[in-house]
Amino acid sequence: MATTRLLVVLCLGILFEADVIFARSRRAVDNCPTPPAPANGTVDCSANDGLALDIYCIFTCNSGYKFQGVTETEYLFVCDIARGFYDTPSTPPCVPNCDLPCLHGGTCVGPNTCQCVPPYYGDQCLHSRQLCNDPTPGRFGRMECQSDGNGGKICVPVCLPTFKFETPPPAQYVCSKDGTWTPDVTKIPDCIQEIDPPTTTTPKPAPTAESPVTPYVLRGGKSHFRTFDNKMFSYGGTCRYNLVSVHDPSCASGGDCKRQVEIFQGNNKIVLSNDAGGPQLTWNGQVQSLPGFREKSVFDHVGRYVGFRSSLGFEIKWDGALSVFVKVSDDLKGKVQGLCGSYNGNSADDFELESGQLVSSALEFGNGWKRIEQGDACPDSQTVPGCGSSADAISRI
Repeated sequence: MATTRLLVVLCLGILFEADVIFARSRRAVDNCPTPPAPANGTVDCSANDGLALDIYCIFTCNSGYKFQGVTETEYLFVCDIARGFYDTPSTPPCVPNCDLPCLHGGTCVGPNTCQCVPPYYGDQCLHSRQLCNDPTPGRFGRMECQSDGNGGKICVPVCLPTFKFETPPPAQYVCSKDGTWTPDVTKIPDCIQEIDPPTTTTPKPAPTAESPVTPYVLRGGKSHFRTFDNKMFSYGGTCRYNLVSVHDPSCASGGDCKRQVEIFQGNNKIVLSNDAGGPQLTWNGQVQSLPGFREKSVFDHVGRYVGFRSSLGFEIKWDGALSVFVKVSDDLKGKVQGLCGSYNGNSADDFELESGQLVSSALEFGNGWKRIEQGDACPDSQTVPGCGSSADAISRI
């Protein structure tokens, strides 16, 4: 009998405990619902205090994410099954985590993934496509650049046509993707004209008919000339004279003189002059910077020489005083006339006037190429070159 009563008590106790557990579970569902997990995070409410009177909810972020603006890696919220959560279960959002920071205004948009602001790129937005801007070339040069396909750049220096490097440059300049140039691009050499003026104005012996002649003319000293075909003569006029002109059927004597060189190229008038301010070049009356480039012509000031090089095939160097050097290309052979001769390989016909008449006197030849502009008055020269007079002498190219 006693055994029966004991079994009844045990059964009643088990039933009571089951009712308690069910009741607590029911109250936990009603008062401690599992809160929503944050985006890119999880919440686990499976833990309790052992009596199931308090439920523990633990919030964490997924791998590669972290709680925004805090150092905590998890949040714990406790819920009383009878009264509910002690604190509202709310956490900062889970945001992407980049172990290395995104630089230059970049944003971390995924685990170790940066969204960069142009022109930056790379895992950390460290590299800039503008770090490898084309370097500035030397005077009268340019840089030919191309990408190396890895965020860097390779540039090769070249000179403009008819120019050469003043000093040999490196074969190429290389920019790594971090913007470092090798070698130093601040030291790219300048380009200079290929023509080299003679080192002396002393007349050279005329070559034989078979001897090759460099196609440049010298107007040097007071009144001394050497033609393209190497004929030497002296003439001392004080007017304007035609030094060189191109004819193509298909289309001051002595003293302290003031001189200038006039170049007529198409409809343009280019003037080389020299005053107290130094050498000057004007183009149709407008002063140009030296060095400069205009309409396929280049001009510069190197040493004591002002240089002008035309794409039409001629070059001029002037020392600002007594010496003028004119060089023409082979394309103009036999197509020039003036005080520089005809450049046809025959010095015997260098004293040919514009009319075609051949004269024997340097005086008559020089006077024949005099150019008088409207309003000017300048008599023919009557004497051989001398020193001591003061007059304006203007050479026309």
